[in-house]
Amino acid sequence: MSIYRTTAWVTMSRPAVAGLTVLAVCCGCSPGRLVESAQLGIDAATGTADPAAAAKVAGIRREATLAGQAGDLYLPADPRAALLLIPGVTPDGRDDPRLVAFAGALARYGFLVFAPELPGLRAQRVGRDDPDAVAAAGQALASCYDPGVSPRFAVAAISYAVAPVVIAAMTPPGADQIALIVGIGGYHDVVAAITYLTTGYYRIGPGQPWHYGNPAPIARWVFVLASTSRIADPLDRVLVSEIARAKLTDPDADVRGLEMRLGSGGRAMMALVRNADPERVPELVAALPEPVRRDIEYLDLSRRQLRHLRATLLLIHGRDDPLIPATESLALAAAVPSGQADVFVVGNLSHVEIHPGGIPDTLLLWQAAYRLLVLRDGLTEPDPARCVPAQVGATTARSR
Repeated sequence: MSIYRTTAWVTMSRPAVAGLTVLAVCCGCSPGRLVESAQLGIDAATGTADPAAAAKVAGIRREATLAGQAGDLYLPADPRAALLLIPGVTPDGRDDPRLVAFAGALARYGFLVFAPELPGLRAQRVGRDDPDAVAAAGQALASCYDPGVSPRFAVAAISYAVAPVVIAAMTPPGADQIALIVGIGGYHDVVAAITYLTTGYYRIGPGQPWHYGNPAPIARWVFVLASTSRIADPLDRVLVSEIARAKLTDPDADVRGLEMRLGSGGRAMMALVRNADPERVPELVAALPEPVRRDIEYLDLSRRQLRHLRATLLLIHGRDDPLIPATESLALAAAVPSGQADVFVVGNLSHVEIHPGGIPDTLLLWQAAYRLLVLRDGLTEPDPARCVPAQVGATTARSR
């Protein structure tokens, strides 16, 4: 493992990039790829906030249905590799401006990008069917290859979506097709991630002392809302959802009246989310309604034999991520065979946005972009003519 919530949101000043370019050339890096990676960082940082960059994205983004899967295609003039882009748990889904900017930047540097429409994640629901949804989207992307070609493509996943992507990459046909996973702010141990969301505590490693971080106040309610669809009792499901939405709207909202009406399953959810003791989290998770607990166990990468994962991992995490601690990406990298993962932990990176930082963090993110382009060149080149069916058209604003 090499250690160096997004590459897509990095801000790099042009003078800093120029200085790093000279340094890297002297160290023997490929000059062409070096300039390409530096420009990728600049373009991704500019994103849709810059009208010129937004126009570039609009020029290559197309709505399409591939093998029955709806989504957006980002078509470069000369694709060198294909990439499936999976958003996190967000109501904006594939329309999130940051994801759109990221996809556009990747397309301009040789990736044919497919961002599928995933209704569950857009509805802020998670569960054991998410890896199957990722696998189906991967098969849709595989239709962009000639029949005699064995597809080997990349998948970029944001936040929670990293786990379903890893699971999909360990199951045929994904095990043979997903050659690279770019994970942004993901987790390894789901109970450790829940511990951080609910109590703010995390460990550097197994058995190490607890450290207190700075999770976002809304983090626990995002988790609760994402889990409500698995609560069997209909009334509890409605009440817990109302509580979570109220707290997401106003962290100080008085929900005592709703909580008084909860049954045993809803009370178990509230006991977990109200708990402040990290030592109690495992027992509180074990007390959750069985469907919720089963999904948590299924999506827990620490329960899986990740040494069988064949895909290369490129993991990027904010040092002070407000939703998932960076220790989770480090643990995920440590769980795969040696040399199969690179981890870049940087400052000034929130879960999905990065703010201007100093030269050390700029250098790390530039290195991540360079590594991504190195790995890009080892993937299978797609044929865009095979994945531009008649349904493709210019993407316009969609109502949600």
